[in-house]
Amino acid sequence: MMQCLECGKEVPYLDNEHLVQCCGLTLHEYALRHKLPLDILVPATLLNEYDDPSAYSYRQGGASNNAKLVLATLTACGVMNSDDNFLLIPGEVRRLDFLFWLQQSLSDYGFEFKQEYIYNDDTHRVVALNHLKTPLHTLDSYQLAELERLSSDSFLRFVAVSIALKAELYGGYLFLRYREAQYAEWVRNRLDRSFKIQFVKLDAIGSEEVLLRSKTLADSRALLHLVERMLDEMPCSRERFYSTLPQASVTKELVFDAAHFITDHTGSCANLHGGRYNLHVTICDSVDPYNGFVMDYGYLKAVVAERVIKKLDHKSLNFSDPTLSWRSSTELLSAFIWQQLIDYLPNLSELLIYETDSSYCRFSGPALEELQNGVECMPSAFAQKQLGHSPIRRRVLKTSHPVRLDLVADEDK
Repeated sequence: MMQCLECGKEVPYLDNEHLVQCCGLTLHEYALRHKLPLDILVPATLLNEYDDPSAYSYRQGGASNNAKLVLATLTACGVMNSDDNFLLIPGEVRRLDFLFWLQQSLSDYGFEFKQEYIYNDDTHRVVALNHLKTPLHTLDSYQLAELERLSSDSFLRFVAVSIALKAELYGGYLFLRYREAQYAEWVRNRLDRSFKIQFVKLDAIGSEEVLLRSKTLADSRALLHLVERMLDEMPCSRERFYSTLPQASVTKELVFDAAHFITDHTGSCANLHGGRYNLHVTICDSVDPYNGFVMDYGYLKAVVAERVIKKLDHKSLNFSDPTLSWRSSTELLSAFIWQQLIDYLPNLSELLIYETDSSYCRFSGPALEELQNGVECMPSAFAQKQLGHSPIRRRVLKTSHPVRLDLVADEDK
């Protein structure tokens, strides 16, 4: 027998049935609340337990329009997956109420909430999997052609569910993710056409998903204002986008090797030489109350690896970009890297580049909104259109004698 720390009752073992009926908690939440490992709470009989598909009920006669719309959004966002017997919608223990909201919305399809326990060989501990499950069968969600005929309200509901499922807010810019380009293009074009809200398509980073980012801060604010009422209906959604939350800075360190030379330099750096650059990328933003991150380090690393390391590692910096062709100093290198990252990391706060253990550059460039308003991030003089067309050059070259090469004869000939 063991005592329930919530109600004080003695029970043979704690399970979801007792905890939910008595305390409203799942076993996973109970373990977190009381700082207890699942290994000592979950009996062996519940580990890797077989779930019988025939025990699920499925409503015949088709689903409601709301259920079809929510299912279509899950499909577009690439949230659902499957195993041999079930369709699965994974959830997180911090957002179980949102998972319950999805279950209620998808009740026509027979989805049921399951908290299952497995012993993980990699982590050597018992872990809980929270998800919605329904047996594999044909689900009649909206196809893209039908989605294109949605009313404005239904379309905004699609977008609101997308935001609740997979959106991120970085530096005030809203990022949306979709499984395929056709869904992303439809959302982007419909937002622009119907609501004058613009999103830009960014290259996929770290996955095959299509990434959309609000073009401006005003576009983010406008869309969040339109869907605020809808997000209020979805538990564990509103606070991420509308509340003032504590801020923190996080830094990712990556290393690359590159060669370079400094044009017109009087020291030894005028010679082509190689070096190792230690890059520290710092972002600053609000802490997400539902995942505990400012930004997932995996996404941060993937962006820097794709946008910077892939372009510079084992390359000659002077021939990598016009910004660096004249002088590939750490100062100009920092400006170049800032420009590569800011579209994907609008919460970028600082770059720190160590060229040697004792020599480094600390750099903070213009915000994304400033760059969009015409502020330049240390442009290359040799890339400017007016190069060669200055008044002084025109005057001097027009009046000067042509350049003549006098060949000096070899005295021995």
